[in-house]
Amino acid sequence: LGLFSQRREDKASLLFSMFCFNIVARVSCTDKLIHELFSTPGEITFELLYKLEYMTFYLATPIFYTFLCLVFTKEFPRIVHRFMWVIAGLFILELLIFQIIFYSVYNFIYQLITLTICSYAVYCIVKSVFHKREGALITFVGFMILFVTTIQDFLHSQNIINTSLLNQYGLVAFIFAQSYMLSKLFARAYITSEKLGKQLAVVHNIGASISRMNKIKALLEESIQSICKLLGAKEGSIFLYNDKENSLMSEVTYGINDDKIPSVFQIGEGIAGLSFQDRKTILIDDINKDERFIKPDTTSSKSRRSAMMTIPLTYQDTIYGVININDKQTDSLIFDQNDQYVAEMVSTNIAIQIKNIELLVATAEQARMDQELKTAQAVQEALFPEEDLSQERLTTAGFFQSASETGGDWYGYVMDGGRYQYILIGDVTGHGSPAALVTAAVDGACSTIQRMLDETGLLTLSPASMMVFLNSAVFKAGKQKYVMTFFASRFDIQTRELVFSNAGHNFPYYYSAEKNKLRGLALRGNRLGYNKDVTFKEKTIQLSIDDMILFFTDGLIECTNEKGEEYGKKRLKNNLIANAHKDVYEIRDKIVKDAYEFFGDEPRDDDVTLVVAKIS
Repeated sequence: LGLFSQRREDKASLLFSMFCFNIVARVSCTDKLIHELFSTPGEITFELLYKLEYMTFYLATPIFYTFLCLVFTKEFPRIVHRFMWVIAGLFILELLIFQIIFYSVYNFIYQLITLTICSYAVYCIVKSVFHKREGALITFVGFMILFVTTIQDFLHSQNIINTSLLNQYGLVAFIFAQSYMLSKLFARAYITSEKLGKQLAVVHNIGASISRMNKIKALLEESIQSICKLLGAKEGSIFLYNDKENSLMSEVTYGINDDKIPSVFQIGEGIAGLSFQDRKTILIDDINKDERFIKPDTTSSKSRRSAMMTIPLTYQDTIYGVININDKQTDSLIFDQNDQYVAEMVSTNIAIQIKNIELLVATAEQARMDQELKTAQAVQEALFPEEDLSQERLTTAGFFQSASETGGDWYGYVMDGGRYQYILIGDVTGHGSPAALVTAAVDGACSTIQRMLDETGLLTLSPASMMVFLNSAVFKAGKQKYVMTFFASRFDIQTRELVFSNAGHNFPYYYSAEKNKLRGLALRGNRLGYNKDVTFKEKTIQLSIDDMILFFTDGLIECTNEKGEEYGKKRLKNNLIANAHKDVYEIRDKIVKDAYEFFGDEPRDDDVTLVVAKIS
């Protein structure tokens, strides 16, 4: 029950605690001392104790089977546990209505049903053992002891055999086995989370390292060496797509000679060609047993086991090639899902940098600054969300316009498990391409966080923790020449709580519909990228229906008109209060229209970015 209270998503712990409490109640009902205490006339009668004893017996089977359904979801069909709850409900209803002389006669029917369900559960647990599910073997051993003692007690109750009651010893064995299994599952989850945290730090360092490279060959050589060392692989190679030949060409290798691998793969041919064609990662435990694996003519078949993982190099809708990683030397000698998550995060960083290099090369070939700026502007615009949030309890409307072709403002969204929605906004000091590259690093870091939250299901980041991760990205990309103010907020879809953290950014304005008042979300903190090691504070506020929050950068209030007057906070607040009853799109449009009418034709020296969020 303590495990469940710490992680509410784990319903198996709750069912197991219910099963244990049910056993405690049953043991209490059958205890001799309890019977002696309540055997006097006028006190609780034997009838009530017997009813409680029977009720705990009726509840044990559906609770127990439901627990197994939650632990081994693929082997235990849900329809059986629904059936057992219906049957148990009917017998409990009979128990409450009739006297002991009636329901005790028909108790053997429920015993037969219980034995039947237990027999089926044995079959399902054996399947789980065969499929090598975590904790299946210890569950099988504990359950078999419980099952055998249950049969023995059933035969004893029917006077078929004359032995002692052993079911309580079977329960002890079963509860011990399940406690051990749950402990092992939670320990494994912790170890996995800890391992992912360490790997994430390495992935970030790899991303920071390759982000400084401007030649694809050097980028690929550094990348394949880093990813093989990270995952404990002996060999690796990278194939890039050649559009002229419509095939995959070998670019770099690690740990193997170039003549010992095929130099060209056709699309759909071999593991590399299939991964490129389907844009999916492929895991193979042993290449010697996989018919899709193509061996080069110059090599002989390997006799030893060799695992392989192939990851497509994709960024947005573009695929550049594939990464092959072979012959894992650590752990179980095979690549697992955690390895896949890490490899895919690194591959995303590689693909992004390939995209950046391609853009730089294209710009250099054109040799015109205006074309370079237009290209950078197009890249930066792609960093912003394509769509605003439109959810059951939260809607947003964003706006961004740079003061020049490229700027240092950025905003974005991150979703965590369908419950938490992050709204993020930041402003890099300065403008132009250097500032835009810092925003690209932040966007890439947020994409990494999003993928980690989507695929691991093990982590939930607070805004302050997210700030620490983003601070490292800005520190690496900006090299302390470019720092960034940033505001990170996390909205709880279920409770309407907003947790936020600030890194030197403008305080967003919070409008309370109930009080018809506007105030700033005041919280201070160091800017991102200024110091390598820094922590951030958090605050939490409770939002209500029709409340509204405006996130913005300083360009909105500090840009001036032809008279040199700033738009200012006062004009912005009045605009917000006047339009707070409208939807987010109308509020955004009113603010933008009013501000740009104030600016007039005067050139602006700062970017303008804002996000309006409203609670539905």
